[in-house]
Amino acid sequence: MSPWASILDTLARELDVVVVVSAGNYTHDPGDGNSPDGHLQDYPTYLLRDAARIIEPATGSIVLTVGAFSHTANVPAGSSGASVAFRPIAQEHEPSPFTRSGPGLGDAIKPELCEVGGNIAYDGVLRRVREVRELSVVSMNREYLARLFTTDVGTSLAAPKVAHSAARLYESFPNASANLIRALLASSARVPNASETALRPLGPGAVLRVCGYGRPDLELARASDESRVVLYAESNIALDNFHIYEVPIPEEFVQENGTRQITVALAYDPPVRHTRFDYLGVKMSFRLIRGRSVDEVVEAFRQRGREEPEVDRLTSTSFDCPMEPKPTVREGGTLQRATFTMKRRPSTDYGDTYYGVVRCEKKWARAEHAPQRYAVVVVIEHSEGVNLYERISARVRERIRVRPRTGFHGL
Repeated sequence: MSPWASILDTLARELDVVVVVSAGNYTHDPGDGNSPDGHLQDYPTYLLRDAARIIEPATGSIVLTVGAFSHTANVPAGSSGASVAFRPIAQEHEPSPFTRSGPGLGDAIKPELCEVGGNIAYDGVLRRVREVRELSVVSMNREYLARLFTTDVGTSLAAPKVAHSAARLYESFPNASANLIRALLASSARVPNASETALRPLGPGAVLRVCGYGRPDLELARASDESRVVLYAESNIALDNFHIYEVPIPEEFVQENGTRQITVALAYDPPVRHTRFDYLGVKMSFRLIRGRSVDEVVEAFRQRGREEPEVDRLTSTSFDCPMEPKPTVREGGTLQRATFTMKRRPSTDYGDTYYGVVRCEKKWARAEHAPQRYAVVVVIEHSEGVNLYERISARVRERIRVRPRTGFHGL
């Protein structure tokens, strides 16, 4: 990790602020005399090449890295350069042809989010790539006395959109930690369908490498609705320890037909040191467990002495909810999100309470780095408009009344 990225990570941790960094812009060189095939047919494959990897300081682990996608592929008739030889490289909502890809340090998911950054086109007459206003993003002009607005393309146009969403979340949650803001943004993010379609044929990790968790949705990040309930918690955890959260599962969530999803997002800000191979001083992770009592979950996850008998660790069993992306894919970063999807009715044997387990593992961190701050967000949603909000909010209120220092808060 470079000193530049390490300084930004350290500032994000020490000042408890959200630092948003653009992934960087890549200029593709097909190496064949700038033929149209090299630009049009190689897209989006070239975005996954080593030359297109994210650049400093986007590699930072705590900073929020943002890639770009195209908002349009239209070049209106009669505009400058419009002809059959003038073709946009990306289609609408596909990755911007210049966005850079991950992964980050330790195979972390980078960039974590994406936003509109514009598009470019190939001019068959001039035999080169061009930026045109019709495919660009409108922004304020730095020479505002001469002209108030201008247009441009780049991941530097996408990053401020995410920063704006983060700032608006602070309006709704003025006392929120930076970890909570990051977790809420990630919990609301969706990869545009066109980007999924373009990237998925390139391999199982292609979507995450280019788009991360997707485009954040401010309204989804800051509010629940009847069929989509957002729960969140902020806490500190001792090193080499774990916390357990009750995830209420209403009867309607199980019984009503449709697609059910539980999404978990975890954000934390560990100490970092760019002079070490193991950059992060602490690593955190989460699991979603069902069908077991809280005492059984505790027994499965607690550290055991040498003389104690082994117990069922629950991982890789039907009780460990299979979430995507898998732990080996998501756990390299300080912002992790995964979703458990159920299209068939789950067994009632799993009960009306699932358990979210948040774990903290000490690496090189020292005593003065403890405890570790984190935020966790859980989103419970049903595709058929089932009213989950009243049932879940009643259970959360009862939980807070009985044990005020534990459990989730609801949006």
